[in-house]
Amino acid sequence: MKIIGIDPGYAIVGWGVIKYSSSDFLVLDYGAINTSPNIKFSKRLDIIYKELYNILAVYEPECMSIEKLFFSANK
Repeated sequence: MKIIGIDPGYAIVGWGVIKYSSSDFLVLDYGAINTSPNIKFSKRLDIIYKELYNILAVYEPECMSIEKLFFSANK
């Protein structure tokens, strides 16, 4: 079974794909989608969408895990 994990963000979206088989995990690929703060937010979302679409098309994962996106002040 192939699983994709996504660490969401506006500037950087981290991702990784693993394969699980017979209690073993194998890393297939990983990376980050970087967007510039100098471009419109809608364009940044479009870049993220297109890159993730391509990753999903290549690896065809059966499961997905997404880290919860939250904002907080460092106290």
